[in-house]
Amino acid sequence: MKNYNWEYFKVQINQKLSEPETKKIYSQRKIDVEPVFGFMKAILGFTRMSVRGINKVKRELGFVLMALNIRKIAAQRAVHYKIHIKKADFYQIINRNQLFYIA
Repeated sequence: MKNYNWEYFKVQINQKLSEPETKKIYSQRKIDVEPVFGFMKAILGFTRMSVRGINKVKRELGFVLMALNIRKIAAQRAVHYKIHIKKADFYQIINRNQLFYIA
């Protein structure tokens, strides 16, 4: 049995993806979006939600994204202040002669 509705939309998408402008946008997606999910899985070990309900899921995802943003800030500051950090070490954030450690 063939799903003609599915086939119709599949052809539409393939035509759209074959256009040069769409190809350019779609190829950028791999650079912009997908690494974030890779970091969530590989670095934070976040592979699934531990709560149910849309509001709780949004809140939990917000915490994960905040952790990723803090990690980015720590890495940028480390480069700025020329602090060399090993992967296994804690991230060091220098803020006005104060040193904070983030696990």
